[in-house]
Parts: sequence; structure tokens; C-alpha cells
Amino acid sequence: NYVLAAGSALGRAGEWKGCINYLRTSDDSEKLGQALVAATMLACVECLEYDSAIEVYRDSASNPSLGGSEWQYGGGYDIIHPISRDLALRAMGRSAKQGWSSQAMKIFRDHVVDEGELISIDAFLGLVMTFERDSEWNHALDVLNILLKTQGSESKDMWGIVSDSVDVISVSREKPVSGTTSNSL
Repeated sequence: NYVLAAGSALGRAGEWKGCINYLRTSDDSEKLGQALVAATMLACVECLEYDSAIEVYRDSASNPSLGGSEWQYGGGYDIIHPISRDLALRAMGRSAKQGWSSQAMKIFRDHVVDEGELISIDAFLGLVMTFERDSEWNHALDVLNILLKTQGSESKDMWGIVSDSVDVISVSREKPVSGTTSNSL
């Protein structure tokens, strides 16, 4: 996706603030839609501006007009692009702030496990890092139980882990065996 590639390039150039400004003020924001939100978050993550990436995620979740109305895929739709959710988990784990573990667990349960979506290794590590930072050992045990229950399942409706955030959408309908990675952990 060209929009995501642009976000990555701008992030590597240190232009994350410009991406946020463009997302919030450009007339093209609605036309580019949720892909622009994901690209802006990617630019922030590339610059290690994790709290800014989380702010973009929260703004887009609470304001559907930011970046278009919805993300459409395979006959369904959602208000948040799957790559944005993935990047949010990644950013929450690396944020200097505490208190993200409950929201991270909600994203993981509601959107990854319950909807059978994919998650990147970096997002999964971000999820676990929020538990460690917040001392939320019960959440960590819940994730372990989910992993154990899904291990060996071959249902296409089960969630899975992929190597990169971009793969969350590019292989979303060709899901690996649940609870494992396409490269295996």
C-alpha cells in the first residue's frame, strides 16, 4: 500500500509531526481514509513517538470522520484499520506511560481473538510488555491460557501471529494456524 509506504518513509525522515498535521487538517484525509491513519501511526512508531501513535489511534477511534468513516474488507467493515490496531498494541507496549494494559487486552480479546484476526510479533510483544510494566499478571495468564487453548487448532476463524504489521492485512484471509506464527515462534 502506497499510503503506508509513504508513512514509513516520512517516519524514517523524522516527519511524524507533519503526518499528524496532514491527517488532522488536509482535505484529502477523508479520501485517503483509514490507510492515512495507519500511515500516520507508522510514521510515529518509526520515530519512536509511541505516545503520539496512541493519541492518533484514540482520536481515530473516537472520531470516525478522522481519516474517513470506516475500513472495508472482504464484505465487512470496521471503524479502525487492522494495521492501526496492530500499531496501537506495539506503541502501548513501548510507551513510557503506564496504564495501557487493560485497553491493550481489550483490543487483543475483542479484535484479535474474538474476530479471528492476525497480529504481528511486535504487537504481541507490545501487549505482553504492557502487562509487565503495569504488573498485570492476570492479563498475562489470560493470554497464556488463550495460547494454550488455541495451540494446534487449524480453524481458519482463529487468530494468528505474523511477522510484520503490514502482513496483518496482506495475509488476513490466509491465516496461519492459530496461536502460531507463519514463521513459527
